[in-house]
Amino acid sequence: MGIIKSGKKVSKRIQMLEQQYERRPSLTDGENDQWDTVPANIIAYPTTTLGTAVWYANQRQCYYANGRYWVWYVDSDRILYYRTSLTGRSGSWSSAIAIVYTGATTSTTFSLFFDGVYVSYARALNKILYYRRGIPEADGTITWSQTEQTALTSPDALIEVHISADSNGYPFIGYYTTTPYKTYIIKSSTNNGVWTTQSAFPYLLNESGELYHSCIPVSLLNGKMYVVYSHQDETLKGRLWSGSSWGSIEVVSTKYVRRLDLNRSYSVTSRDNEVHLTFTEKTTYDHYYIRRVYGTGWETEVLIQTGLTGNSASVISIKNNGTVFSFWKGSPVTDEIYYKRRLAGVWDTDPTVWTIEDGYIPPAYQLLTCFFKAYDNRISLVYMARAAPPSYVWQLKIISLEKQ
Repeated sequence: MGIIKSGKKVSKRIQMLEQQYERRPSLTDGENDQWDTVPANIIAYPTTTLGTAVWYANQRQCYYANGRYWVWYVDSDRILYYRTSLTGRSGSWSSAIAIVYTGATTSTTFSLFFDGVYVSYARALNKILYYRRGIPEADGTITWSQTEQTALTSPDALIEVHISADSNGYPFIGYYTTTPYKTYIIKSSTNNGVWTTQSAFPYLLNESGELYHSCIPVSLLNGKMYVVYSHQDETLKGRLWSGSSWGSIEVVSTKYVRRLDLNRSYSVTSRDNEVHLTFTEKTTYDHYYIRRVYGTGWETEVLIQTGLTGNSASVISIKNNGTVFSFWKGSPVTDEIYYKRRLAGVWDTDPTVWTIEDGYIPPAYQLLTCFFKAYDNRISLVYMARAAPPSYVWQLKIISLEKQ
């Protein structure tokens, strides 16, 4: 990994850590499953003057499909774009491909989900919720199943959408409304790219006068779904969708989750019928993990890392063999990105320094997103960084773990 950029020398501390980084052995998890780190690479430089191409850590904006890395983002012109790369390396990325005008200068109004075949996105504009689904092709294009669909026209403004699909391909979208503040989940009764709202949906999950709601659905087996939701002054809650009805309200954790900007600092993934979640605690800023086992419920929280800052948020991903990864940046050292693994049920004692920025990571440490799960033996993290002074131009970057 290079430590000279544009003729600029970096500090001795970074040089020392870079040497340690280059000597670090490849990851193994006891199954002859060797994964190597691909150093940070620039996707777009510059990307935007606003630095919000990636904003809320718990919204997914990247995946790997048909031999390509795919990254979606909103630029300063308020248009949703994607870029692709065969290698994920700097200089290999396609030009920006426009999808749709979002009306927003941040990525918070859209979310995507890739199920291994189809990529689906949801976006909110004013009081309308939109949905579209297509196949990411090997040439970097997308074959859309249908034109963009209107999933909902709401009497209230829509905020912070999260999309997923069940194992049969039926899409679910979580969102919340303002004035009044309510959390909903909506489902389509068709799985062919046409949106037809299923009866008894949208389903009201939470109603309060508080701000900062969020609602994240994840897929389980055999048409089941699980949704995690909360608002500003509430612990995380969850509901199981059996495929035909909702289960009772479950308390995910008795600890309160840190609020970042308008977002909640937690991230969710799933594998088979298990739900995996990481979050930053509200007052201590400690980083926790918790798992839901189907038929048993939520286990006790596990402390992953102490000493994070109030601006830190983590993102979670999972390999096919069940190894869980939690990624975060900016703490304990400002310009570093870290991860820990949950291997065979046990978390790493010490965090691994994944990359050391030769530029500048801004203090808004929630500016990152990662794969929902490993795709084709790859997990990537996408994040925002800034070039060193005096330019401070924003960069959209990617770093990956790949099986060799």
